[in-house]
Amino acid sequence: MNDHLNNLKEIMDETMLKDGELSSSKKREIYKNTIDKKDMKNPKLFSPILSVALASFFIILIGGFLITQSFQSQTQNLANSTDTENNSAVTEVNKEHKDDIDPFYEETVYYIPFQKYNDPVVDGNNLFVHVNSPSDILNINKFIQYNLQTGEYEVLYESEYSNANMQATNVNKNWITWLDFGRIGKAKILVIDRSTNEIKTIAEINNRDEVLSPPTLEDDYVAWIYTNNATEQVEVKLHNLATEETEVIANVPFQSELYYSVFMIDGKIVWNNHENGKGYYYLYDIEGKTIEKYEEPIPYPLMVKYSNDKIYALNSTGKIQLEGAVVEYWDNQTFGYLDIQTEEFQSFPYDVQLKDFDVYQNKVLILDTRSKLSLYESIDNEFKASNITLTSGEEPSSIAFDTNGNIIVSYIGTEKDLNQYKIKVGIVRVK
Repeated sequence: MNDHLNNLKEIMDETMLKDGELSSSKKREIYKNTIDKKDMKNPKLFSPILSVALASFFIILIGGFLITQSFQSQTQNLANSTDTENNSAVTEVNKEHKDDIDPFYEETVYYIPFQKYNDPVVDGNNLFVHVNSPSDILNINKFIQYNLQTGEYEVLYESEYSNANMQATNVNKNWITWLDFGRIGKAKILVIDRSTNEIKTIAEINNRDEVLSPPTLEDDYVAWIYTNNATEQVEVKLHNLATEETEVIANVPFQSELYYSVFMIDGKIVWNNHENGKGYYYLYDIEGKTIEKYEEPIPYPLMVKYSNDKIYALNSTGKIQLEGAVVEYWDNQTFGYLDIQTEEFQSFPYDVQLKDFDVYQNKVLILDTRSKLSLYESIDNEFKASNITLTSGEEPSSIAFDTNGNIIVSYIGTEKDLNQYKIKVGIVRVK
């Protein structure tokens, strides 16, 4: 379970099932049919569901991913409304943004000579990205700087873990940080000083009971959450890269089921928690060293972001495990934001089932299950929308803002791509 939680980026992007009109019994029926159909297809690369007694942890993750994707595909046209009972405290945002679609942005697709990658960040003409070794498609164990113009690349770091899954790239003008994750209770947060190219470890775990959340970077600060499931210890940590000092800025009540998410921007750090049956957001001011606590109407906040007095979050009523399944997923998911001025939670306006989201400054990025990508900008507390044209011809697996505000569109390689040893990365540069 710890390994599953620590790999949120890889899993959460593929398990966002928005609450809709389906009853629990109908969900179970669709889910069972999905499993039966997938078994008949017998995919070449992976089997979607395996016996718990025989499956390795990694295969279970992949099986869960395919089951969830198929489940989403069969339900995407049915889930167009929010469950009234579960979201009675949630109000809808003004949807007049539909008439404000301007301007349009277009994706530029690049092919990089790898078969798997995590969390690219664009800095000028360079792409900083974690990739697999040529001889190992399963492990993402190299961190490279790839020149988008020449196609040449330099290996900056290679993981010491035999089953690495490096992720969470952050880049600014002075620093580069990321998480070297070993999937077996081993992980470390690393930093490159861009003025000297020196690499340092600023946090490390070596115990299955310990978890490091993906780090977040702003200016000279790195923030993350350390969890020890054995001692029920949860600490929000802040490291000053200039002074090399680390401090615990908050101790968080322990919740075994919840994955702790942390995000830093504009001198603020936001994180989530579940306490006594209720969901909470915490907002820390770095300069003032103060913490504000906000209750939200849905009990499990899963992923939190902050921008301009709004805390954006994906929330859930709890985990469920359907009959015959080998994985759990978060049910009745709702995406919205808490306005900290009014302390009112509002659902975000979108017309179809949410697949992925991200936030950067006053912008909100949404990928729906029709593979339509939309960019919303909050202006005078109203959201205006822009369409983004995707040009790859494939359906994105996930989307994200990088730390410089570029939109990164990630793809799972087709069989043809894998055979040709290349994979797509979409980049949308937003001014």
